[in-house]
Amino acid sequence: MKGVLRDVRFKALRLLAPVVILLFTASILWGIHPAFAAPKISVLVDGRRVSADVPPFIENGRTLVPVRALAESLGAKVIWEEKEKLSLLKPKARRSSFKSAIAWLLRTARQP
Repeated sequence: MKGVLRDVRFKALRLLAPVVILLFTASILWGIHPAFAAPKISVLVDGRRVSADVPPFIENGRTLVPVRALAESLGAKVIWEEKEKLSLLKPKARRSSFKSAIAWLLRTARQP
């Protein structure tokens, strides 16, 4: 009986060993691949670092920054309209509103 159990254990180990080695190797290679490393993103306004509760991140090749932190660092007032689920940004020069979780604000730089 003991000989039969030894044979079963040996066969099981012989079958599982390559699978375990393959998974271990794949997990190591996956972990060191540079494409999976999240870069640290810093946002600077007038040379000062902008800090936010949620850090900026890259999604689909675009850098997403929390609008409240960026707007307040630029001197804008941010108001949240709960009823309409709307963020209102009131900069010094103009008013902007965003009804989406993701907003695009495009502004061209002017030469002095």
